[in-house]
Amino acid sequence: MQQDRDHWQVLQGIVKVPDNYIGWQRVVGLYPLARSAARLTLSDLHERLREPFLRSPAELPVRGQLLRYQPSAGAQSVTLPGWLAAAGLPGLDIPSPDRVELARLFDHFSPIIEVDTLTVADRIGRIGWDSDGRPLVDTRRPVVYRYPSYARFQDRKLLQLNYLFWFPARDTGDIYSGQLDALIWRVTLDSAERPLAYDSIHACGCYYQLFPLPGYRVVSLPAGEEPVLAPVSAPAWTSSRRPGPAPPAW
Repeated sequence: MQQDRDHWQVLQGIVKVPDNYIGWQRVVGLYPLARSAARLTLSDLHERLREPFLRSPAELPVRGQLLRYQPSAGAQSVTLPGWLAAAGLPGLDIPSPDRVELARLFDHFSPIIEVDTLTVADRIGRIGWDSDGRPLVDTRRPVVYRYPSYARFQDRKLLQLNYLFWFPARDTGDIYSGQLDALIWRVTLDSAERPLAYDSIHACGCYYQLFPLPGYRVVSLPAGEEPVLAPVSAPAWTSSRRPGPAPPAW
C-alpha cells in the first residue's frame, strides 16, 4: 500500500496534460468569425432540442414502436452501503471503489431506455465486426457498455457512471447520417452516493445536454463561451423512478 501511495504522489507531481488547440490553425480558420456564426445556429438548435421537454410523455409523437430497455429485477433492487465516502486513490483523493463495488453502483443507477423504433437502426445492440472486418452492431443481443470517469466540482473529485448504448446507424437522411451511432448517459455522484447531475451526449460529441438535480443549477457562462443546454432540472432520485436519456435529437 505504501508503494502505491508513493507511486500516485510521484505521478501527481509530474503529469501534465497539454491542450489540443493549434494557434495558427485557429487563425487561418477565422475562428472568431466562425464562432459568432456558429453561436447563432446553436441558439436555434437549443430551442429545438428544448421543445420536447415542454410536453408530457403522452404528448410526444411516436412514429414506430416504443421499445423499452431496462435493468434486470436484481439490478434494480441493489442497495448501497456507502463506499464512496471512504474509497479513494492514495494521494489523489479520487473515489475508487473496487470492481464489485463499482458494479453495484452501475446496477443501482442504471437508467430505463425507451426508443421510438422504426427500423433496425433504432435498436440497441452489441458492437462487433462483420466477416470483412468492418464494425457492426448486433441488435439481437442488446447490451449497455459501462465505464467510470471523474469530474472536479467545487474542489471535490466526483465519480461518474457512464452508460454507452450503440445503434447500427443514424438513419435520418441528413448530413449526420451514416453507419454506427451511440448515446452516452452519465450519472455524477456526490460522496454520499447521491446523483448530483445527469448528462447525455452522442458518442461523436454532439448534442450535449445537462440535467441538474434539486439543489443545483447551471450558472451563466462568461460572454463568448458556448452555452450549456439544460432543458429541465431532473427530479429527485428514487430507486423506484429511474431516469432515462433525453428525447433523441434526430
